[in-house]
Amino acid sequence: MPTADLIRQRLARQQMTSSTCRTPAEVVSWLGGMQAQDYEHSKWAIGLRLPDSTVQLVDQAIADRNILRSWIMRGTLHWAAADDLHWMLDLLAPRLLAGSAGRHRQLGLEPADFRRSRSILENALSGRAPLTRKEIAEEYQRAGLDTSGQRLYHLLQRAGLEKIICFGPKQGTQFTFTLLEQPAANRPPLPREEAVRELTKRYFQSRSPATLEDFVWWSGLTKTEARLGLELNAKELSSIEYQGATYWSDAPVETLTTFGGALFLPAFDEYLVAYRNREHALAPGQQKSVISSNGIFYPVILADGKVAGTWKRTFRGPRAIIETTALGKLPELEEAAASFASFWEKTPELS
Repeated sequence: MPTADLIRQRLARQQMTSSTCRTPAEVVSWLGGMQAQDYEHSKWAIGLRLPDSTVQLVDQAIADRNILRSWIMRGTLHWAAADDLHWMLDLLAPRLLAGSAGRHRQLGLEPADFRRSRSILENALSGRAPLTRKEIAEEYQRAGLDTSGQRLYHLLQRAGLEKIICFGPKQGTQFTFTLLEQPAANRPPLPREEAVRELTKRYFQSRSPATLEDFVWWSGLTKTEARLGLELNAKELSSIEYQGATYWSDAPVETLTTFGGALFLPAFDEYLVAYRNREHALAPGQQKSVISSNGIFYPVILADGKVAGTWKRTFRGPRAIIETTALGKLPELEEAAASFASFWEKTPELS
């Protein structure tokens, strides 16, 4: 399998060159989960996979709670479709909570603190509009719960992992939180084996060809559980040997789309984040310019599926000013800039 074929199939499976989705919820559901650490860029990650969409469409999906933002894969912030968040947290949260126990002890957070936190959040948020982080901190403090240092963050993250809260719509520059009250909460929990099967299916339908190690990295599952997921999806998946590794795919490599354009990828885009091995998209020596030492994924320019540069944007009134930095030969960028600016309902200006 030539590298170009692998790249074309990934671009297609990630809905970047042949989108079959009609709504933000369908995009998020197809991918299983989408990194949402950078809130504004994460909205463009959805828009990039939804032709002719605008930020208003994504904002409406957030307001309508069709997509929800919480700590999911690897304990980092992701979007999930409303019907998926519960079973994903049932599957992934126990290991994340166990891994946080040492840090909780360092911060002096005891089980009683988390029980009090749950009671405070349920009382403060029940039947009310979402509250900002500052407002929740004030609720904690009125109840005598210490929020100093990193305690507030860990109290909120624990409540998210325990399916008490999720993020609400942003209010200006402030993030909000709301109770996770969804119809799915009243459904029987998905058996763990079925949840493993479903998460594996979502990953390989949207990111193949990919390796077992890629899936383990993205999902946070153990290698044993990831192998089980492959076994449970054996009828839908086929394997390909490439450069000494086994790649799994749910689509024949013959069914490829052609691609010769440029794309402005947002920060933390799944096209890079979702794989442990990123050498197919990154040339030797590019990694330090694309991924910081503390794991920040910068916005990148793709040319034929490979990183050709980085970019940043500034909104000034009706203009979207896009400043680019080349890491190789940059292609023509006008069409990609127009697509990005159209999503934000701006006029593009390349710099």
